[in-house]
Parts: sequence; C-alpha cells; structure tokens
Amino acid sequence: MTNIAESSKPLNEMSDAEFWDRLPPLEEEAPRLPALADEVEFESLAPNWHPFPVFLLPASLERYVASASESVNVFPEMVAVPLLGGLASVVGNYASFLAMGSWVEPAVLWTTVIAPSGKGKTPAQAAALEFIRGAQKRYIAEYKRAAAEAMQTGGDKPRRKALVTNNTTLEGLTRAIDENPRGVLVEREEIAGLFKAANQYKGGKGCDTEDLLACYDAKPLITTRKGDGSVDVERAAVSITGGIQPGIARRLLSKNDSEFIMNGMAARLMMSLPPERKRRKRLPAIDEKAKNNAGLVFHRLLSLMPEAPIGESPPPPRMLAFSDSALSRLDGLLDRTAALRQILDTESPLLMALPKIEGAAIRLAGILHLARWLDPERKENVNPDVIDDASALAGAGVAAWFLREARRVYALFGQAQKAKDDPNDLVAKVDKFITERGGKAKLRDIQRRYFQRDCVEYVRTWLYEHYVAAERAALENIGKSWRIVMFEPVAPELDDEDDDAPVPAQIACSVETEAPKAAASSAEEISDTPIPVTEPHEIEPGLFDYGDGQVDMRPFLRKIKDWFAALSAPGQPPRKPEPPAFPLLRAFPFMEAR
Repeated sequence: MTNIAESSKPLNEMSDAEFWDRLPPLEEEAPRLPALADEVEFESLAPNWHPFPVFLLPASLERYVASASESVNVFPEMVAVPLLGGLASVVGNYASFLAMGSWVEPAVLWTTVIAPSGKGKTPAQAAALEFIRGAQKRYIAEYKRAAAEAMQTGGDKPRRKALVTNNTTLEGLTRAIDENPRGVLVEREEIAGLFKAANQYKGGKGCDTEDLLACYDAKPLITTRKGDGSVDVERAAVSITGGIQPGIARRLLSKNDSEFIMNGMAARLMMSLPPERKRRKRLPAIDEKAKNNAGLVFHRLLSLMPEAPIGESPPPPRMLAFSDSALSRLDGLLDRTAALRQILDTESPLLMALPKIEGAAIRLAGILHLARWLDPERKENVNPDVIDDASALAGAGVAAWFLREARRVYALFGQAQKAKDDPNDLVAKVDKFITERGGKAKLRDIQRRYFQRDCVEYVRTWLYEHYVAAERAALENIGKSWRIVMFEPVAPELDDEDDDAPVPAQIACSVETEAPKAAASSAEEISDTPIPVTEPHEIEPGLFDYGDGQVDMRPFLRKIKDWFAALSAPGQPPRKPEPPAFPLLRAFPFMEAR
C-alpha cells in the first residue's frame, strides 16, 4: 500500500483504483504502516490502527491539523475529528447536499474521540475548536455592546449569537438555535453527559432523546414550556463533538440491545479510537501561518450566511449537487459497504451504522468542498455550486476511515469481545490449539473456534496481551491475515543411559501451567508420587527445570544483552531504550523477592 500523501497527483485526476489502492483497505486485518511503529506507545492497543488521512483535507486545514497535533503530542485524528464537527457547524443551514433523486443530506456531523483521561483529548479539542470559540467571544462582546446601546437609546434588542453550547436539554438547544439560525455546535469534553441529560426533567419518560436524534437530520423542533411560550425552529442543525472514556464506551457498546445502540445514537456517532503517542521532552509551537490560514477558512464560512432580521425566517439552505463524475466517485465506498452487509451478522450494531456512514460521505464531501473553495492556499479552480471529483473522493475516503474505526471500536468494546469459553481456561485451550498445529496458528482459526463472530480486532489484542507481551510468541502478518508463532518449544537433553525418559510436551515459556498436585491419602501412595520441584534448577545457562516442564530464558537473556548494548552505545540516544519485560513474574512470585 502506497501513502497517497506521497503522490503529487491531484485527487480529481486519480482513477478510482489508484485512490482506493492508496488508502488502507477496509478489511480488519490490514496491517498498519511500518513507519508508524516507533510512534505508538502501547502496541497492544493498536494492532490494526491506521492514522487519519489528513491529506484529504483542504491544504490549510491539513497543515494546521498536522502542526497542532505535533504541538500537543497526539496523533492527527485527535485534532481532525473534532475539527470536522466544528467545520460542519459553521456551514450548518447555509447549505445542504443533493446526492441523487430525493437523497439530501444536511451539514451536520456527530464526532467523538475515545481516549482515557490525561491522553491529550482536552488540548487537542481546544486546538480544533479554537477558531469557533474565538468567534463566539467576539459575538458575545458585540452583543453586550449592542444591548447596552439599545437600553440607552430604546432601540430593538439585538440577537444573541450562540455558535457553541454545552446545554443538551431540548429547551436549551431550541433557544440556542432560535438565536442562531445557522445552527450550533454542542461541545462536551465528556460526551457521555449528553445522553444522561436527555429527558432529565421528565423522569426518563419524555421524548428529548428522539428530538435530539432528529437534530442529526436538521429536522424541525418545537418546544413549549409553561410560562415561557413556544419556540419553533424550522431546521435544527446541531453538530456534536466531544470525548468518551474507554470504560464508558465499553458500557455503552457492550450489549447489542443497549438503549444507546437501539435508539440509533451509536450509529450516528463518527467514532475514533487513537492509540497513545510516545511522549517527547520537546514539543514544537503551532505554525502561525497554518493557524492563520485555517482561521481564515472558518471566518469565511461564517460570513457566508447573511443574518436574518429578528422575527423573520432565515433563507433556505443553498442546495449543492454532485456532478455526474463526482457522484460515481462514491461508488467505491458504496461497494465496500455492500460487501460488509453480506458478511455482518443481522444483529451486529455495525449494520445499523452503515447507512449513516454512507450519508456521512455525502456530508463530508459537501463540507470539505466549501472549505476547499474558501481555502487561501487553494491552487485549483473550485465551483462552489457543484461538488467535484476531488471533494467526492475526499468525503468517501474520510468516511471509509470512520468505517474502519467503527469496526475497531465495536470489536474492542462491543458484544463481540466476549469469548465462548471461561477466561481462566481460555489460555490453556489456545496453548493446546497452537501446539497441535506445530506452534503456528492463524488468527482467524483461533477466532472462529474460541471467540464470537466479528471480533478479529479483540482477538489480536488478546493475543498481544497473553503471548507477545509475555514474551511467549510473535504475531506475523501473512498477506491479508495474521498468525501467531510460538517460540520454539525446548525439549530436555536426554542422557545416554536414560533414552526412554518421556519428553515434556509443555510449550516453552508457558507461564499459565501449574505444577501437578499430588492427590494421595496414604503414606504408601505419597511415597510413590513424584514431589513437584518448587525451586528451579538450571540444566544449562538460560534453561531451567521447574519440575513440570522446561522454561527457556535464552530469548530473554539475549534481549537483556541487546538492551545493555544500546545503553552503552556511543553518543546520546534520542530516547533511552526500555528494558525488556521479564516474562515469569506472574507465574513464579517467589522470583520477585530475588
């Protein structure tokens, strides 16, 4: 797979085959680019992760996302994902996008980043929404000045502009949209609070959740509260962005019949699950030119929609259509979602998300098209009224990336993560399964035998934790699949006079097997029962006998030797190498005291 960012060929000049060949395939087992191996902090959390395709953004936004992510030491999607939500909100009711027939999509996106606390969500989101927050501060200052003048002169009260809000009650949202007909952005550092706030005044028996879901399609909203009168909103364009803790995501997605999945909220969320980036001692500042140009894109988008006089309806959205050739550029994504429908289980929550992903491709294409048109670094001519090939490919490519992320999220946090067997017995069963196949087994074979369907990502993570991290095996990529390769089992050397002694069949470095316990009740039985060895004895350097099998420490000792060599290498290394993990402490606690 070639990185499309390295190609100087414009998107609108690429064939469909060239474009999709340069993007990571949608298959779960597509390997990550090797160049990213040194950037990921915890390999076991991201065996199938691919970075956000920033090269599909308009030039100014691409440069800003790359610079901002470097300045806060996160991967680009932690800035790009909330930025897309903010970009959708500033387009809002200015435009809608006509795909074909009566298929029309509004400029609304719901995006979220799944990451634990302290991993850069807050500074990354602040960088992504800096331009919207800055515009809101200016609007508030202008409103206060105009309101003071109106009080002094007796003139009409000015309209309050609310670009961003964290009020997710139906009444609060309706009033915010009424004050800003363009639409609003709901920003929450922890987006899970949005779902808790729904129906909070109605004891959980109201319809706020249904009305909030209607905002995804910019449908009308009408609220009536005693003493406040009614507020009617013709087009409630509400974009949402924020973060989710992994533990909360697991609770929300762990059951296929959970309310979060069944009501369609999960299907509407464009989710991202980035790994943690390795820490650095020095971080660069954000490129000022990139920041200014990206801010100019947002400023120009905000100036597109004229402000309607108070009491009058805003103008209808401007309808942007796809050119015939641009519409055909979406076929690559539609073909892939159609193929997924054939293999997904009918109860899979990902099946509910596929239509939303297809609609998101239309929305992304239109939003990115307007941003390209207003980009100060634009080099090609862009017709603002017709979505062209480049914008269609960009929308399809970003939507395909979100689809990959959705598969990862559902696999890691969803119902698919539960194994068929008791977790206490699973390691031993997988050990036996791999050993019977000569120490090598395909990941798919392990998944089909011991895990539920559609959970390849979780199985790979499980194997990392129980085998690779424990120095027991390695995962190898074999084309479109993976396999686990156990370290070579070590048999004891037999003496010439004891050629008939049995050879232990345990796997080398197997830390899960306990020594057999004698189950005798009489002294005569005990005398005939071999007593397990509680203290290891060394057969040869690096090879130990624990009484129940052999443990080969030689791979670990070689890694220790390489580690000391790296520490004593001339010059100052850019990052001190981490010592290799000792594989036996969990199984043999008595060695910790040594």
